[in-house]
Amino acid sequence: MNKVASIVGTVSNSNPVDLYVLETYNTRFSGYNTFQREFLAGMEQYEWLNIYVVVEETPISRIKKERKERVTYIYFPCIKQNQFAILESYMKAAINAAPRMVFLSNFFPAIFNIKAIKNLFPHAKIIHITHDLPWLSVFAGDEMNYIKYIHDELPGILSPQCDKFVRYCTYDIITSFQLVDIVVSLCQSTYHMLTDFYEIPTSQVRLIFNGMQDYAVEREESERLSIRHKYNFPESGVLILIVGRLTRSKGADRIHDLFRVNNAKEKYLVYIGEDDVFKWIPPEIATCTYSLGFKSQSELHDLYSIADLGLFPSRHEQCSYTGIEFLMHGIPVIATSAYGVRDMFNSKNAIIVPPVSLQITLSELESKKRLARMEYLNKYTNENMISLYISLITELVS
Repeated sequence: MNKVASIVGTVSNSNPVDLYVLETYNTRFSGYNTFQREFLAGMEQYEWLNIYVVVEETPISRIKKERKERVTYIYFPCIKQNQFAILESYMKAAINAAPRMVFLSNFFPAIFNIKAIKNLFPHAKIIHITHDLPWLSVFAGDEMNYIKYIHDELPGILSPQCDKFVRYCTYDIITSFQLVDIVVSLCQSTYHMLTDFYEIPTSQVRLIFNGMQDYAVEREESERLSIRHKYNFPESGVLILIVGRLTRSKGADRIHDLFRVNNAKEKYLVYIGEDDVFKWIPPEIATCTYSLGFKSQSELHDLYSIADLGLFPSRHEQCSYTGIEFLMHGIPVIATSAYGVRDMFNSKNAIIVPPVSLQITLSELESKKRLARMEYLNKYTNENMISLYISLITELVS
């Protein structure tokens, strides 16, 4: 147990806190799964926390509970209609009232969970973590166009279906955030959106970056060469890594433009993920592209350890775990100044487009590698994240 855990644990052992993490079933197929793993790994060291994970919208017919080490999982069946009433009845049946309760809301729409909690457990504290702002995808990360649209300055640019979605998202955000105790922002861009546009008091908003345990391993040159041989990469040349889902929101259509920014004579694109990278790139890049499919965590970190550069083409992010992995391994990325992306990557630790082309020197690359690693150590470790959440929880229940 680290020093912070020891101090807080000593203070709090006689007054346990029931912590309920609310998630939805389909988040298992997104980056949120990494947050949950890292969050629970950090929280389990605090013996005064009784940890529960409530998984909603699961394909089961009745409420189910199961214990895994120090965490109790509670599974709710899928709700087809009357969401407020049925969700409240599930919570009443599965969750016992306790003197100190904290709920972490993790997804939109948030209003269903928050109203049910308020009705059943009025003394409980509620934290909402903004893993996403759903309208970002509709506006391709352009927050100014979103603001203009909400102010009716850009009429008719969205279909009726998208208009309904965006306005409901806005209603849910405004209504939900008026009811919760604390809104956690994962990046500066969203912090300013919450406080400046939605006018949530700064006292009600906390900036807590996602964090990750340190998996980086320094490799000897012989080990790096061995990994290259394993994947049939050339022994020399710049390896440029792209990881994760390939969608327009993730900037897959920008891969070509970002890849050609570095004009090294020998460079190779390495894609790790389950999508078809070749449908997003032209033939001249396809000939020097390796698509490796899904990789285990150990394999992934082997590949990070030999990468020279990364590609990060996303149009918007909150606090990307893929981005954290690049920083952890000291890999400078080629990125744009998109919403949320600009908060993680800058001209010191990354290559920010748009330069048309760039021949980065070895000394410049080494400097960016050191600064990328330092950015991880200063902001994005699991210990940093957990200590801030523990401080917040302790503050709320005191």
